[in-house]
Amino acid sequence: MSGATYEVSVRSESPWMSVSEAAEYAGVGAKQIRLLSRQGRLPFTQLHDRAWRLYRREDIDALLARHYHPVQEDEETAWRS
Repeated sequence: MSGATYEVSVRSESPWMSVSEAAEYAGVGAKQIRLLSRQGRLPFTQLHDRAWRLYRREDIDALLARHYHPVQEDEETAWRS
């Protein structure tokens, strides 16, 4: 979808985001971000000695471009598998 904009309040301009920042940015819950990661649909980097996952902003943008479809009638969003 060209010209799409997403309203977010993620504080940092870093290309890397935590699970909660990625969820806020994508407009979904952290559980959905983890599920997309496990399914291989959203790449992540895991810090060497911790369980923290970091997500690149460009990977989330690509996922949103492929799967984010606004529903015209009630302005909700739908995710397509």
